Amino acid sequence: MDFRGVFENGVIRPTEPTPLPEGTVVQFHAVEQNDSARDRLIRESDAAARSDNTLEQIAADQGVQPLGSISELRGDWPEEDDIDEFFNWLHRSRAA
Repeated sequence: MDFRGVFENGVIRPTEPTPLPEGTVVQFHAVEQNDSARDRLIRESDAAARSDNTLEQIAADQGVQPLGSISELRGDWPEEDDIDEFFNWLHRSRAA
């Protein structure tokens, strides 16, 4: 699959929605282009972001499904691990 994007502030930002799952490893190559082509890509991307699409339309375009249960937000946190213990460790490690 080929996608176009713009490299800004150390991050490659796609100029249109991509069907790739979060965390997908990709390989890219730079395309020689002049500033006007880069500006056009940015304008197209910004225009898409400001479109009149409803949240439901945007979600459908991106393949986002509603949650089946609020517990899905928990992720893969192991049941046997105490989350308060983790936050205490995190606070101590950041204070060090």
